[in-house]
Amino acid sequence: MGVPIFTMVPGLLVLYNVLYTVSSMDPILPGCGTNANYLDQGKDTDLWMAGIFPMAGEWPGGEGCRPSAWMGLHDVNMRSDILPGYHLRMSENDSMCEPGRGTNIMYELLYNEPRKVILLGPGCSEVSTAIAEAAKMWNLLMVSYGSSSPVLSNKERFPTFFRTHPSGLLHNPTRIFLFKKYNWAKIALLINIKEIFTSTGDDLNTLTLSEDISITTRQLFQDDPKSNIANLLNLDARIIVGLFYESVARKVFCEAYHQGLYGPKYVWFILGWFPDNWYRDEVKLREEGVNCTTDEMTLAVEGHITTEIQMLDVQDNSPTYSGLRPLEYKARLLDCIAKREQSSGFPEAPLAYDAVWAIALALNKTMNIMHSRGLDFSDWTYDNDEIHNVTKEALAVTDFRGVSGQVKFTEEGDRLANTQIEQLINNEYHILGYYDKSTDTYIEKTPPFWQNRIPQDSAVIKYKLKIIDGILFISMCLLAGIATVIAVACIVFNIMYWQNRMIQM
Repeated sequence: MGVPIFTMVPGLLVLYNVLYTVSSMDPILPGCGTNANYLDQGKDTDLWMAGIFPMAGEWPGGEGCRPSAWMGLHDVNMRSDILPGYHLRMSENDSMCEPGRGTNIMYELLYNEPRKVILLGPGCSEVSTAIAEAAKMWNLLMVSYGSSSPVLSNKERFPTFFRTHPSGLLHNPTRIFLFKKYNWAKIALLINIKEIFTSTGDDLNTLTLSEDISITTRQLFQDDPKSNIANLLNLDARIIVGLFYESVARKVFCEAYHQGLYGPKYVWFILGWFPDNWYRDEVKLREEGVNCTTDEMTLAVEGHITTEIQMLDVQDNSPTYSGLRPLEYKARLLDCIAKREQSSGFPEAPLAYDAVWAIALALNKTMNIMHSRGLDFSDWTYDNDEIHNVTKEALAVTDFRGVSGQVKFTEEGDRLANTQIEQLINNEYHILGYYDKSTDTYIEKTPPFWQNRIPQDSAVIKYKLKIIDGILFISMCLLAGIATVIAVACIVFNIMYWQNRMIQM
């Protein structure tokens, strides 16, 4: 009933959307720590940051990242040595992974009290790109937990942008390593037309040029991959790198099933962002109109390989800066989201937790520097370049061990991390190993499973000498020799007696 009223006043339409988004987001469970009382830590002054999470759309990663961020806030506020006297709070909204909606939300957060000193998120690259271009006009620093577009590494274009999720380009050296390890020199690309994926494909193509690896075809599609799958079949593509979001992946593999582009002779490489049950989620298959059963999808995806940034540092389960061990963090998060390990964004959730800690530690350092200059956060405004620059420098030199590993930023505001490689076997993802780009080292955990042998990157042509049986060969030579003699005799006879009337006839 309220919608027509707001649609009559354009200026209020955005406000309606934002308010509706806030009210429609699932409540955070008590296990995340949101019901804690921080006054015991002397934190009686509110310090606000903005939070933007994708709860729907192409990547609804807020399902896992949002509760994790609230856990981080709780743990930060429970520490009396972090931002003493301040209670770090968050005003949050749902971008639905839409750039326009995300930008509107950012403006609402900025124009409305209380003032937000920093922004956590967004999670989707396209939303981050749109917001980060506007955020620099407000001196608003951003720390994203899920945006991996290589474009966001451009510091001239996005000077206030940082991220705990590394750039998507970090996947490509790992792919190159695996191609060389298994002698795959012919690679096909299947790319959904989005900046994050096309730029990653461009980088992969550049890397292959110096490694004696060829990109045999580069298939781009917008919505329907049917014709592209057919092209891959016609070109006999065997090793295929797919660059697309989770919802698109269901369409791609369903079409691959219908056209037969699956099985032991094919190796698919896709991103490891998706929850473990992404291909057999009956609700999403039905809602998205995917014309495949869960059994058919299971057949189509069997054996595929994923690459993803190491999200949870399970190799070293010692206490992190927050005091939590990585596996303790995982157990708490599962309690926080009611055991929904299959939630979208669950793999990336540690990055959201560490992003909150990166923000808190940077603000804590900023506070100490401001105190030495006779300032505090009450002096903070969007046009205060001094406090902005101090906070930006503090964020740039942040270095601590989080639940996702060591958290530190490059000059571009990117995060460096190891890459985790997994393979799906019998409905279960198995960790094959970890690749460290900086040292070009690979730690193998489990060997990959191949049926009979390592798949080939193309049809193998073999030349084999066929030998005829000796007795048969001699017999046929004798018969051919006798036939030749008889033929020659007939020719000679005809030449000698060509004038004979009977021969002429």
